[in-house]
Amino acid sequence: MLSRIVLFFAFAPAIWADPTGAGRFLIKRFFGGDVYIESLSKTSATAYLFDSRTGVIDYATLSLNSGTGIATSSLNARVVIVVDEQSVDGDWAGLGFTATRVSPLNGRRTAVYTGASAQPGNLTVAQTKMTVLSDGRVVLTAFSQGRLIAGGVGQLANKVVTVPLTSGTTAVFGFDPVGGVALGQATLMGSAPAEFVLVEAQRPALVNVATRGAVGDGSQLIAGFVCVEGAKTFLIRAVGPTLGEFGVVGPQADPKLTVFSGQTALATNDDWGSASLSPTVSTAGGQVGAFQLVGGSRDAALLIRLESGSYTVVVDGKGPRGDALVEVYEIE
Repeated sequence: MLSRIVLFFAFAPAIWADPTGAGRFLIKRFFGGDVYIESLSKTSATAYLFDSRTGVIDYATLSLNSGTGIATSSLNARVVIVVDEQSVDGDWAGLGFTATRVSPLNGRRTAVYTGASAQPGNLTVAQTKMTVLSDGRVVLTAFSQGRLIAGGVGQLANKVVTVPLTSGTTAVFGFDPVGGVALGQATLMGSAPAEFVLVEAQRPALVNVATRGAVGDGSQLIAGFVCVEGAKTFLIRAVGPTLGEFGVVGPQADPKLTVFSGQTALATNDDWGSASLSPTVSTAGGQVGAFQLVGGSRDAALLIRLESGSYTVVVDGKGPRGDALVEVYEIE
Protein backbone atom coordinates (compact mmCIF):
# COMPACT_ATOMS: atom_id res chain seq x y z
CA MET A 1 0.00 0.00 0.00
CA LEU A 2 1.47 3.31 -1.06
CA SER A 3 -0.25 5.94 0.99
CA ARG A 4 -3.29 6.86 2.98
CA ILE A 5 -4.98 10.10 4.03
CA VAL A 6 -6.79 10.73 7.31
CA LEU A 7 -8.60 14.03 7.74
CA PHE A 8 -10.26 15.85 10.59
CA PHE A 9 -11.48 19.37 11.20
CA ALA A 10 -10.58 20.84 14.56
CA PHE A 11 -9.79 24.00 16.50
CA ALA A 12 -6.34 22.88 17.67
CA PRO A 13 -2.76 23.08 16.37
CA ALA A 14 -1.28 20.09 14.55
CA ILE A 15 1.62 17.85 15.59
CA TRP A 16 5.04 18.88 14.21
CA ALA A 17 6.11 17.42 10.86
CA ASP A 18 8.55 18.44 8.12
CA PRO A 19 7.84 19.33 4.51
CA THR A 20 10.10 17.37 2.17
CA GLY A 21 11.29 17.03 -1.39
CA ALA A 22 10.11 13.42 -1.52
CA GLY A 23 8.84 12.20 -4.86
CA ARG A 24 9.86 10.54 -8.13
CA PHE A 25 12.73 11.95 -10.19
CA LEU A 26 14.09 10.97 -13.59
CA ILE A 27 16.90 11.98 -15.93
CA LYS A 28 17.19 10.70 -19.48
CA ARG A 29 20.52 10.22 -21.25
CA PHE A 30 22.87 10.15 -18.27
CA PHE A 31 26.09 9.23 -20.13
CA GLY A 32 24.12 6.82 -22.30
CA GLY A 33 21.71 5.71 -19.61
CA ASP A 34 18.83 6.75 -17.40
CA VAL A 35 18.74 7.48 -13.67
CA TYR A 36 15.47 7.05 -11.80
CA ILE A 37 15.07 7.90 -8.11
CA GLU A 38 12.19 7.18 -5.77
CA SER A 39 12.30 9.19 -2.56
CA LEU A 40 8.93 8.49 -1.00
CA SER A 41 9.76 9.58 2.55
CA LYS A 42 12.16 12.01 4.20
CA THR A 43 14.34 9.16 5.48
CA SER A 44 15.07 6.91 2.49
CA ALA A 45 15.40 6.70 -1.29
CA THR A 46 16.13 4.13 -3.97
CA ALA A 47 18.20 5.06 -7.01
CA TYR A 48 18.38 3.07 -10.27
CA LEU A 49 20.82 3.31 -13.18
CA PHE A 50 19.90 1.80 -16.55
CA ASP A 51 22.67 2.08 -19.17
CA SER A 52 21.67 0.30 -22.39
CA ARG A 53 24.88 1.44 -24.12
CA THR A 54 27.19 -0.47 -21.76
CA GLY A 55 24.66 -3.01 -20.51
CA VAL A 56 25.08 -1.79 -16.93
CA ILE A 57 22.10 -2.06 -14.57
CA ASP A 58 22.60 -0.94 -10.98
CA TYR A 59 20.71 0.29 -7.94
CA ALA A 60 21.31 1.65 -4.46
CA THR A 61 19.20 2.07 -1.34
CA LEU A 62 20.05 5.25 0.56
CA SER A 63 19.21 6.53 4.02
CA LEU A 64 18.56 10.27 3.95
CA ASN A 65 19.71 12.81 6.51
CA SER A 66 18.32 16.29 5.81
CA GLY A 67 17.76 15.20 2.21
CA THR A 68 21.28 13.85 1.66
CA GLY A 69 22.17 10.19 1.18
CA ILE A 70 25.39 8.25 0.51
CA ALA A 71 25.53 4.53 -0.26
CA THR A 72 27.36 1.80 -2.13
CA SER A 73 25.40 0.36 -5.05
CA SER A 74 24.89 -3.30 -5.90
CA LEU A 75 27.89 -3.02 -8.26
CA ASN A 76 30.05 -1.32 -5.59
CA ALA A 77 29.70 2.17 -7.05
CA ARG A 78 29.58 5.14 -4.68
CA VAL A 79 26.22 6.92 -5.00
CA VAL A 80 25.51 10.34 -3.49
CA ILE A 81 22.21 12.22 -3.81
CA VAL A 82 20.80 15.48 -2.47
CA VAL A 83 17.00 15.72 -2.68
CA ASP A 84 15.10 19.00 -2.81
CA GLU A 85 11.61 20.06 -3.88
CA GLN A 86 12.12 20.01 -7.65
CA SER A 87 15.22 17.93 -8.36
CA VAL A 88 17.87 15.52 -7.13
CA ASP A 89 21.54 16.37 -7.58
CA GLY A 90 23.66 13.25 -7.58
CA ASP A 91 26.97 11.57 -8.25
CA TRP A 92 27.15 7.98 -9.48
CA ALA A 93 30.68 6.53 -9.51
CA GLY A 94 32.15 10.01 -9.99
CA LEU A 95 29.72 11.15 -12.69
CA GLY A 96 27.42 14.02 -11.70
CA PHE A 97 23.77 14.30 -12.70
CA THR A 98 20.57 16.20 -11.95
CA ALA A 99 17.25 14.36 -12.06
CA THR A 100 14.06 16.42 -12.21
CA ARG A 101 10.75 15.77 -10.48
CA VAL A 102 8.06 14.00 -12.45
CA SER A 103 5.13 16.38 -12.12
CA PRO A 104 1.81 14.97 -10.91
CA LEU A 105 -0.04 17.65 -12.89
CA ASN A 106 0.45 16.33 -16.42
CA GLY A 107 -2.96 14.70 -16.83
CA ARG A 108 -3.16 11.64 -14.64
CA ARG A 109 -1.75 10.16 -11.47
CA THR A 110 1.36 8.07 -11.24
CA ALA A 111 0.34 4.39 -11.22
CA VAL A 112 2.38 1.57 -9.73
CA TYR A 113 1.94 -2.08 -10.67
CA THR A 114 3.71 -4.88 -8.81
CA GLY A 115 3.68 -8.63 -9.26
CA ALA A 116 5.73 -11.44 -10.73
CA SER A 117 7.09 -12.64 -14.04
CA ALA A 118 8.26 -16.20 -14.70
CA GLN A 119 9.96 -18.20 -17.45
CA PRO A 120 8.63 -21.75 -17.22
CA GLY A 121 11.60 -23.16 -19.16
CA ASN A 122 14.30 -22.26 -16.63
CA LEU A 123 12.06 -21.64 -13.59
CA THR A 124 13.30 -18.04 -13.22
CA VAL A 125 10.83 -16.02 -11.17
CA ALA A 126 11.26 -12.26 -10.70
CA GLN A 127 9.55 -9.68 -8.55
CA THR A 128 8.46 -7.16 -11.15
CA LYS A 129 7.46 -3.53 -10.70
CA MET A 130 6.22 -1.14 -13.35
CA THR A 131 5.72 2.53 -12.54
CA VAL A 132 3.75 4.56 -15.08
CA LEU A 133 4.75 8.18 -14.62
CA SER A 134 2.40 11.09 -15.15
CA ASP A 135 3.72 11.85 -18.65
CA GLY A 136 3.33 8.26 -19.90
CA ARG A 137 6.92 7.18 -19.37
CA VAL A 138 7.44 3.78 -17.78
CA VAL A 139 10.09 2.55 -15.34
CA LEU A 140 10.40 -1.24 -15.26
CA THR A 141 12.43 -3.33 -12.78
CA ALA A 142 12.70 -7.07 -12.16
CA PHE A 143 14.45 -8.56 -9.13
CA SER A 144 15.33 -12.23 -8.69
CA GLN A 145 16.70 -13.49 -5.37
CA GLY A 146 17.47 -9.93 -4.29
CA ARG A 147 19.36 -9.09 -7.50
CA LEU A 148 18.22 -6.55 -10.09
CA ILE A 149 18.27 -8.60 -13.30
CA ALA A 150 16.31 -6.47 -15.77
CA GLY A 151 15.04 -2.94 -16.13
CA GLY A 152 14.80 0.20 -18.16
CA VAL A 153 12.88 3.39 -18.90
CA GLY A 154 10.37 3.39 -21.75
CA GLN A 155 6.94 4.55 -22.80
CA LEU A 156 3.30 3.53 -22.54
CA ALA A 157 1.22 4.52 -25.58
CA ASN A 158 -1.96 3.06 -27.05
CA LYS A 159 -1.95 0.25 -24.46
CA VAL A 160 1.51 -0.91 -25.54
CA VAL A 161 4.62 -0.69 -23.33
CA THR A 162 8.00 -0.30 -25.04
CA VAL A 163 11.06 -0.44 -22.78
CA PRO A 164 14.68 -0.66 -24.05
CA LEU A 165 16.44 -2.99 -21.60
CA THR A 166 20.08 -2.94 -20.53
CA SER A 167 20.44 -6.43 -22.04
CA GLY A 168 20.31 -4.80 -25.47
CA THR A 169 16.81 -6.07 -26.22
CA THR A 170 13.56 -4.14 -26.12
CA ALA A 171 10.56 -5.33 -24.16
CA VAL A 172 7.36 -4.69 -26.13
CA PHE A 173 4.10 -5.95 -24.69
CA GLY A 174 0.44 -5.11 -24.50
CA PHE A 175 -0.70 -3.51 -21.27
CA ASP A 176 -4.44 -3.19 -20.75
CA PRO A 177 -5.30 -3.74 -17.07
CA VAL A 178 -8.79 -4.99 -16.23
CA GLY A 179 -9.91 -4.29 -12.69
CA GLY A 180 -6.36 -3.22 -11.83
CA VAL A 181 -4.82 -6.52 -13.04
CA ALA A 182 -2.64 -6.90 -16.15
CA LEU A 183 -1.64 -10.25 -17.67
CA GLY A 184 0.58 -11.04 -20.62
CA GLN A 185 3.98 -12.04 -21.95
CA ALA A 186 7.16 -9.99 -22.24
CA THR A 187 10.80 -10.77 -22.98
CA LEU A 188 12.44 -9.48 -19.81
CA MET A 189 15.03 -12.06 -18.77
CA GLY A 190 16.79 -13.47 -21.82
CA SER A 191 15.38 -14.59 -25.14
CA ALA A 192 12.41 -16.61 -23.87
CA PRO A 193 9.14 -14.75 -23.17
CA ALA A 194 8.11 -14.49 -19.53
CA GLU A 195 4.56 -14.67 -18.28
CA PHE A 196 3.71 -11.69 -16.07
CA VAL A 197 0.95 -10.79 -13.63
CA LEU A 198 0.88 -7.20 -12.38
CA VAL A 199 -1.60 -5.72 -9.92
CA GLU A 200 -2.12 -2.00 -9.41
CA ALA A 201 -1.15 -0.84 -5.95
CA GLN A 202 -4.34 0.64 -4.57
CA ARG A 203 -4.78 3.17 -1.82
CA PRO A 204 -7.58 5.32 -0.47
CA ALA A 205 -7.34 8.82 -1.91
CA LEU A 206 -8.70 12.13 -0.75
CA VAL A 207 -11.20 13.44 -3.28
CA ASN A 208 -12.64 16.53 -1.63
CA VAL A 209 -13.00 17.47 2.02
CA ALA A 210 -14.33 20.92 2.87
CA THR A 211 -16.00 22.89 5.62
CA ARG A 212 -17.60 26.32 5.69
CA GLY A 213 -17.81 28.97 8.39
CA ALA A 214 -17.71 32.69 9.14
CA VAL A 215 -14.31 34.41 9.31
CA GLY A 216 -13.23 37.98 9.89
CA ASP A 217 -13.43 40.38 12.85
CA GLY A 218 -11.28 37.98 14.90
CA SER A 219 -12.99 34.74 13.84
CA GLN A 220 -10.97 32.01 12.15
CA LEU A 221 -11.79 28.78 10.32
CA ILE A 222 -9.35 25.96 11.17
CA ALA A 223 -8.99 22.62 9.37
CA GLY A 224 -6.66 19.84 10.50
CA PHE A 225 -5.55 16.95 8.33
CA VAL A 226 -3.12 14.03 8.62
CA CYS A 227 -1.01 12.66 5.76
CA VAL A 228 0.54 9.22 6.33
CA GLU A 229 2.69 6.75 4.37
CA GLY A 230 4.52 9.09 2.03
CA ALA A 231 4.80 12.68 0.85
CA LYS A 232 2.06 14.14 -1.33
CA THR A 233 1.10 17.34 -3.10
CA PHE A 234 -2.06 19.08 -1.86
CA LEU A 235 -4.28 21.79 -3.28
CA ILE A 236 -5.61 23.88 -0.39
CA ARG A 237 -8.12 26.68 -0.98
CA ALA A 238 -9.89 29.31 1.10
CA VAL A 239 -12.84 30.41 -1.02
CA GLY A 240 -14.66 33.64 -0.27
CA PRO A 241 -15.62 35.92 -3.16
CA THR A 242 -16.27 33.02 -5.56
CA LEU A 243 -18.97 31.73 -3.17
CA GLY A 244 -21.06 34.66 -4.33
CA GLU A 245 -21.22 33.00 -7.77
CA PHE A 246 -23.12 30.13 -6.10
CA GLY A 247 -25.68 32.34 -4.39
CA VAL A 248 -24.01 32.59 -0.96
CA VAL A 249 -25.11 35.80 0.75
CA GLY A 250 -22.38 37.66 2.65
CA PRO A 251 -19.22 35.77 1.61
CA GLN A 252 -15.87 36.77 3.07
CA ALA A 253 -14.49 39.36 0.67
CA ASP A 254 -10.77 38.67 1.25
CA PRO A 255 -9.80 35.37 2.92
CA LYS A 256 -6.19 34.48 3.70
CA LEU A 257 -4.92 30.93 4.36
CA THR A 258 -1.84 29.68 6.19
CA VAL A 259 -0.62 26.08 6.51
CA PHE A 260 1.01 25.18 9.83
CA SER A 261 3.12 22.30 11.09
CA GLY A 262 2.74 22.68 14.84
CA GLN A 263 3.39 26.37 15.55
CA THR A 264 5.49 26.79 12.38
CA ALA A 265 3.91 28.47 9.36
CA LEU A 266 4.95 26.55 6.24
CA ALA A 267 3.19 28.59 3.55
CA THR A 268 0.59 31.30 3.17
CA ASN A 269 -1.45 32.86 0.36
CA ASP A 270 -3.65 35.89 -0.04
CA ASP A 271 -5.30 36.69 -3.37
CA TRP A 272 -4.48 33.60 -5.47
CA GLY A 273 -5.28 35.43 -8.71
CA SER A 274 -2.32 37.77 -8.33
CA ALA A 275 0.16 34.97 -7.61
CA SER A 276 2.49 33.56 -10.26
CA LEU A 277 1.29 30.01 -9.55
CA SER A 278 -2.35 30.77 -10.43
CA PRO A 279 -2.26 28.85 -13.78
CA THR A 280 -0.90 25.78 -11.95
CA VAL A 281 -3.57 26.11 -9.27
CA SER A 282 -6.23 26.20 -12.00
CA THR A 283 -4.76 23.07 -13.61
CA ALA A 284 -4.69 21.23 -10.29
CA GLY A 285 -8.27 22.23 -9.55
CA GLY A 286 -9.42 20.89 -12.89
CA GLN A 287 -7.56 17.62 -12.29
CA VAL A 288 -9.41 16.89 -9.03
CA GLY A 289 -12.79 18.19 -10.21
CA ALA A 290 -12.86 21.36 -8.09
CA PHE A 291 -15.02 24.28 -9.24
CA GLN A 292 -13.00 27.07 -10.85
CA LEU A 293 -12.17 30.20 -8.90
CA VAL A 294 -13.09 33.51 -10.47
CA GLY A 295 -10.06 34.85 -12.32
CA GLY A 296 -8.28 37.62 -10.42
CA SER A 297 -10.47 37.13 -7.33
CA ARG A 298 -9.31 37.55 -3.74
CA ASP A 299 -9.85 33.89 -2.91
CA ALA A 300 -6.72 32.18 -1.52
CA ALA A 301 -5.11 28.95 -2.76
CA LEU A 302 -1.87 26.99 -2.38
CA LEU A 303 -0.17 24.00 -3.98
CA ILE A 304 2.11 22.47 -1.35
CA ARG A 305 4.04 19.22 -0.98
CA LEU A 306 3.99 17.75 2.54
CA GLU A 307 5.67 14.83 4.28
CA SER A 308 3.74 12.32 6.41
CA GLY A 309 2.45 14.12 9.49
CA SER A 310 -0.29 16.33 10.88
CA TYR A 311 -1.07 19.82 9.63
CA THR A 312 -3.39 22.73 10.30
CA VAL A 313 -4.93 25.17 7.81
CA VAL A 314 -5.97 28.51 9.31
CA VAL A 315 -8.27 30.82 7.35
CA ASP A 316 -8.51 34.46 8.38
CA GLY A 317 -10.74 37.16 6.94
CA LYS A 318 -9.21 40.50 6.00
CA GLY A 319 -12.62 41.89 5.12
CA PRO A 320 -15.71 42.23 7.35
CA ARG A 321 -17.06 39.00 8.86
CA GLY A 322 -18.37 36.68 6.14
CA ASP A 323 -18.56 33.04 5.05
CA ALA A 324 -15.54 31.19 3.69
CA LEU A 325 -15.03 27.63 2.48
CA VAL A 326 -11.78 25.78 3.27
CA GLU A 327 -10.96 22.83 0.99
CA VAL A 328 -8.17 20.23 0.99
CA TYR A 329 -7.51 18.07 -2.10
CA GLU A 330 -4.84 15.44 -2.58
CA ILE A 331 -3.13 15.83 -5.96
CA GLU A 332 -0.65 12.94 -5.57
